[in-house]
Amino acid sequence: MFMFASLQTYPGINLSKENSDVAEEKINWKLKLYVYKWRWSRKRKQNALHKKIDNDKFAFVAPSRPDIEKRITGCLAKLSPTTIISGFAKAGLMTDIR
Repeated sequence: MFMFASLQTYPGINLSKENSDVAEEKINWKLKLYVYKWRWSRKRKQNALHKKIDNDKFAFVAPSRPDIEKRITGCLAKLSPTTIISGFAKAGLMTDIR
């Protein structure tokens, strides 16, 4: 059987040699109870979160054309003109170079 070798005392339990089996059963019972309570409380929190999320309806809104233009303009502003021109040329989009 498993024995807590490093533990000499445990709150409310005597770990002497003659009581080792009984003490081990008490420790296992207390640990199992602790884990059960912890899992139960986590499950309650998880259910509350799911209930909150279910009440909040998600609505996907597509970006508008001005939003897309702002994003593209912001990205292109960080690049040099030669990088932009060579990128368009490699994509075959360059028809007029001014």
